[in-house]
Amino acid sequence: MRITQKFFNKFSQSEQLTITIINRRVERDVLAAKVLFPEPRHGDALTEYRRDHNRIVRSKLGDRRYRIVAEKFVTLTVTSPSLDQARESLHRLSATVTAQMWSLLECRAEQLDGVARIEILRELTRGCYRKGFDYAAMAASGATTRDELAPMEVDLTAPDRMVLMGDSDEIYYQCLLLRDYPTWLADTLFSRLSEVQTDLVISFHATPIDRAESRALVKRRKTGLDMERTAVRKKLQKAGMDPDYDMPWDLAQAQEEVRDLLDDIDKSDQRLFTTTLVVMVQASSEKELAERVDEVRKVAKGESCELAIMRRFQEEAFNTALPLGVSRLPFHRTLTTAAVAVMVPFTSQEILDDNGLMYGVNTNTDNAIILDRRRLRNGNAFILGTSGSGKVPLREVGDVRGVDRQAQ
Repeated sequence: MRITQKFFNKFSQSEQLTITIINRRVERDVLAAKVLFPEPRHGDALTEYRRDHNRIVRSKLGDRRYRIVAEKFVTLTVTSPSLDQARESLHRLSATVTAQMWSLLECRAEQLDGVARIEILRELTRGCYRKGFDYAAMAASGATTRDELAPMEVDLTAPDRMVLMGDSDEIYYQCLLLRDYPTWLADTLFSRLSEVQTDLVISFHATPIDRAESRALVKRRKTGLDMERTAVRKKLQKAGMDPDYDMPWDLAQAQEEVRDLLDDIDKSDQRLFTTTLVVMVQASSEKELAERVDEVRKVAKGESCELAIMRRFQEEAFNTALPLGVSRLPFHRTLTTAAVAVMVPFTSQEILDDNGLMYGVNTNTDNAIILDRRRLRNGNAFILGTSGSGKVPLREVGDVRGVDRQAQ
């Protein structure tokens, strides 16, 4: 946890970090098609191996129709007096964060280009899963990237949801805001929400507050609570009650929390962050949306968190949920570095390469590990395992794939 806190403490007041998790439901058959060996109509010497491999793959993928695949993004935002300075600051910050994510968190991050960003946003705004984008064709037509991302129609008639007319079907969205936090956030919140069998987007915005300003903010809060405590003591004394015994519990608890927070800032290298957490649920109908939102809220309650429906703020919440690095909502919560650190979801990585081999199951996400070693800088490998763990069958899978490709 201290390593994660060190990562967040390196951000300055003019830099903002947004962590976005996009959960997509992928059909089991789509994942299976990536690794299943085609079985020729007329058998050959390798038919037995192909069938055995396909049987193992199907058993590992399980019986559920859909699997949840999570993509995780970090969006960096800087405040600068000019565009040139902003570009220079972003370039330097991007290189620093990429290096820190590897050295501190052991996470490998890659910077997205413009085409990749358009593909991600286009899926959410239009339901378009087509790959690729031609900037030259866009410039020749006089259009902009906004034209490429804009849906055909936006329906904001209902105050608690929004409907986008995509390329082929309507897309229903409802955005939720994490408003009631427990005293200490658990690091399982993101993982539990990511396990829900639905398409959703989780977006967490964190903006650091200057250390001196953080301490001044806490001291002002402490002064206000002290004045409130003095006024309550006088009222209790006038009523003939014991000020120490009959003091309201919530007031005493708030004072204790402020004292602990001030001590953390002074002695434990803590700082304050202005944060906003939005969960956006996607569905294909109003009824399905209500069912999915209910399931997501139940999961949050299990983590002692309350997800409130954003009435009259669905458009702003939708733009906040997108991986654009900007919060459009007027709601926020102040958290310490320790509380922000548990929000880091980079504990696992999905490996789902096209034309790869299935090497097992990810113990964190329960999804298949499908890897194409030819894409790696060094594709060599060795197989290590106990007797009977499947070393020879795994080697035979590679041999069969190699023979099939040579035949093609």
